[in-house]
Amino acid sequence: IFLINRFFSTNLNPAGYYAQAAFLALLPFILFNSLYATIFPNIVHEISAGAVEKAREIVLFSTRVIAIVLIPVSIIVWASASEIIDLFNPPEYLAASLALSILIVSISFFTLFMNFGVITVAGGHPRKFTYSFIFLLPLGVVLNLIIVPILAKIGVNLPYGENFTLWINTNGDEKLISMSWALAGASIAAGITAIVGCLFLGIHIRKRFGGLFNFMTVLRVIMASIPAYIAVRLIQFEGILIIAELIIAIFIYAVAIILLKEFTKDEISSFFRK
Repeated sequence: IFLINRFFSTNLNPAGYYAQAAFLALLPFILFNSLYATIFPNIVHEISAGAVEKAREIVLFSTRVIAIVLIPVSIIVWASASEIIDLFNPPEYLAASLALSILIVSISFFTLFMNFGVITVAGGHPRKFTYSFIFLLPLGVVLNLIIVPILAKIGVNLPYGENFTLWINTNGDEKLISMSWALAGASIAAGITAIVGCLFLGIHIRKRFGGLFNFMTVLRVIMASIPAYIAVRLIQFEGILIIAELIIAIFIYAVAIILLKEFTKDEISSFFRK
């Protein structure tokens, strides 16, 4: 956010647009705090007991839960970003819709990274998690320094680039930039940083526990998310009715995931009993 303000010193406060997109994108991330609190002591217990196989099952369960929740959320929010921004903000904040559609995916990878971090620490390697943060922080800064100015300049000629353009003065030269793509650039930089973190810790977890995620789970979740995406694209409610649209999409996804037998009725009953 500070980098965006540093690049584009205008009275429009572009960082405020990005902050709004970040706030909405972070809401699903909050849901997983209880998951982290659950898997940490369980993995520690199984590792101390020498039950690596049971610890592996916990790892697979955590990534499965994240996939079942965040993949459809990312797809649905990506498809309805403009409507969601319009629901909570004045019309001028629609410039942040492109950033939100990308940032929700970036936050999903960051959620996965945090899950991997909890697993890594619980598995007895806290330094690896610390090292990953030490590496990712400057990486994120560098990526923003590279990606944001480039997309701000070329974004004027890209789709959505005309939604929010302005002239800025740099070293005496007037330049037309796309603020929508500048904000999207910050979202892309965040996503790349999170993906690198996932790869770094994911490789370690794979070696440590012998498992990371179930490919078939990811495939079934994506398949179940497709009809929900189609529903969002076809319905396209506006205003407060966007809430009904999102509920319909979630219901369609829930039915599809059950029909694909990825999430059974017994698991649902067990979840609510707990």
